[in-house]
Amino acid sequence: MKLYALALAAVVAVLSPAVSADDYGGERGGRNERREGMEARGDRKGPRDPHGGDPAMREKFEKMQELEQKIREIARSMRQGSDSEKAAAKAEARKALGELFDAKLAMEKAMLEKMEKHAAELKAKIARKASSREKAIESRLARMSGEGDDWD
Repeated sequence: MKLYALALAAVVAVLSPAVSADDYGGERGGRNERREGMEARGDRKGPRDPHGGDPAMREKFEKMQELEQKIREIARSMRQGSDSEKAAAKAEARKALGELFDAKLAMEKAMLEKMEKHAAELKAKIARKASSREKAIESRLARMSGEGDDWD
């Protein structure tokens, strides 16, 4: 169970935007004001944004929405009409469903590539931090004791 919670936290961290002081009502305006400004500009990013602000992902998402709408329309015509019309609609539905499947698969592959890239960047950052552990500790210790160079 702990492993599941850790994995879920990692996925949320990867997909969530960075948190700033503004997110908690900092001086420049509260979280809602910031969100309203972002939505007005059309650059919403975060877990509720299926494309994460990426134009290529947005295009894939819009194509999937169009295909979903087309499939709903085809489904209506499959339930109505003569047998020959139903057969034609069924063939069209099969083609549209195949396109939708491929579009969803492409979106998932793109998301996986993005997550793998983020994971690689995180691994490199961790490696850099690990290699400078002692220097960071000494620097912080010096600042705590008043011996270090603060923002002179």
